Amino acid sequence: MRNVLFYERQNFNEIAYVIILVVGFIGLVWGLPGMNGSEPASLIRISPGFSLFVIAAILANLLTMTTWVYEDEIKVQFGRLFPYYTKRIPRDEIRSVQTVTYKPIREAGGWGIRFGRHDGETSFYLNARGDQGVMLEREGKPIIIGTQFPENFEKAVDSWGERTHR
Repeated sequence: MRNVLFYERQNFNEIAYVIILVVGFIGLVWGLPGMNGSEPASLIRISPGFSLFVIAAILANLLTMTTWVYEDEIKVQFGRLFPYYTKRIPRDEIRSVQTVTYKPIREAGGWGIRFGRHDGETSFYLNARGDQGVMLEREGKPIIIGTQFPENFEKAVDSWGERTHR
């Protein structure tokens, strides 16, 4: 079993979950009348509502970002039940670590899996909410990982030793 030095699960904005929940509920209610016992269920009557429900469930899965710092790597995953994106950064690729404040809209175009510019340098962003993160310098390829606990994240990476700060 691997030793977890840092763990964080972040969800995107709660308003998105409320919207998805309402849409999913509407889809479920829309599909239920087609399944009543008085007549055979018509695929045409069930399908649109059920499809809306399934789409809402898939969207709810997508809106989660989980970060782990292990003794040998950092792992960032998007998707809760069914991960759709995983980024692993081996310990030996990281040259330096720094807590940063960034502007997600201006610098990266929003939240999620993004490319942008931070302090005039092209950066890769993995973020779910907020404007705090940790910038990892990887052989000229900086990556900013959003976190609500940047100091704890940085301390976990620092515990590896052999790293520098900027």
